[in-house]
Amino acid sequence: MSDVFLGFRSDPHFIIAVKQKTSEGFWILRATVDTEYFEHLVAEVLSKRDGDAYVVNRDGIFRPLRDGAGKSWANRK
Repeated sequence: MSDVFLGFRSDPHFIIAVKQKTSEGFWILRATVDTEYFEHLVAEVLSKRDGDAYVVNRDGIFRPLRDGAGKSWANRK
């Protein structure tokens, strides 16, 4: 998982990639995640139950969906 970064349109997003080994070699599945959609999805889940949501990269560094001021990724441009 990548860190959150601004893309070509200055929209924040992150990338998730999974590598799978096979007998012939390997394949990689890569997906770009729109943080505005992801944040909406998490908010929908959290509206039905208590909790927090974080994105954690391979180095164990995590970020909450909102910063301490309540500003979301989707609003960072």
